[in-house]
Amino acid sequence: MAINGEFSIFRFSLSSNTETLISDKVEFNGDSVTPDARSMIQHVLPVFSIPAQENETPDSNNPNSLDETGLAFVGLEITGYFLGNDSVSPLAIRSIRNWMKTDKKLATDFEFGRFGFRNNKNNEFDLVPSASSGYMIEHFECDFDYETGNRFPFTIKLRFNGDITDLNST
Repeated sequence: MAINGEFSIFRFSLSSNTETLISDKVEFNGDSVTPDARSMIQHVLPVFSIPAQENETPDSNNPNSLDETGLAFVGLEITGYFLGNDSVSPLAIRSIRNWMKTDKKLATDFEFGRFGFRNNKNNEFDLVPSASSGYMIEHFECDFDYETGNRFPFTIKLRFNGDITDLNST
């Protein structure tokens, strides 16, 4: 299957998978000829979170110092919209809904997550799932915009697991 969109979220089932070989993906911001034109990303928000432990420092001007405890969370929050009309519901909604109902990781090949992400505009968070890292879909919400009647705004949260050096592995 060709790569047609500027962005893609894809799901692997076998270690021999590649994005170009699978159809289990949703492409975004494609051209008008391909189905990708129905799925649009507006924002990709990378999130790095480091929890800090609060330690008291008696007899100082800063009685509560923070100690770094290491990187705890890396994720992507992706927002956009799907286009539909009275007779056509965006297929991407069904695909992502089905992904949410099935395993997000596979013990044999993808114990850290079986989802990948590609961003042709900024690839720092691109990832092809592997035995050492992957994304899991942590959250998906989709709304129906009654004002426009054909837009389905969405938010998808991908959570990174594994070796942080694997990011941008494409």
